[in-house]
Amino acid sequence: MRKVASGLFTSIDNAVESPEKFQFAWDEEMAATLTRTLETSDAVLLGRSTYEMWADYWPNYSGEDDSAFGDWINNSPKYVVSKTLDNVDRWQNSHLIRGDLVAEITKLKDSEGGDIAVAGSPGLV
Repeated sequence: MRKVASGLFTSIDNAVESPEKFQFAWDEEMAATLTRTLETSDAVLLGRSTYEMWADYWPNYSGEDDSAFGDWINNSPKYVVSKTLDNVDRWQNSHLIRGDLVAEITKLKDSEGGDIAVAGSPGLV
């Protein structure tokens, strides 16, 4: 059975939005954690807000600093949980999850593949 795993950047007072306001450095431990996620996960679960922000950014990313993550996130199947979106066609390989969240996630966990990473999406977590 596949695992669902989330790693959020959080401030000491539990803020998760706008990590650029409290996360000022990238170190080897953080890089190793992200590398493990990229190596063990082959799908990503996103909430609506994170999907909408990232769908405008990652498909067009052309920098070198985050190219490994950019390649991974663009090529991985993305499962977007939303009650309000009608489609997730803006970003390749995205699939909309509506309805019974527990049943849909259980189906994903029971399917073949690596782990499922939850990217951002503190409301979903």
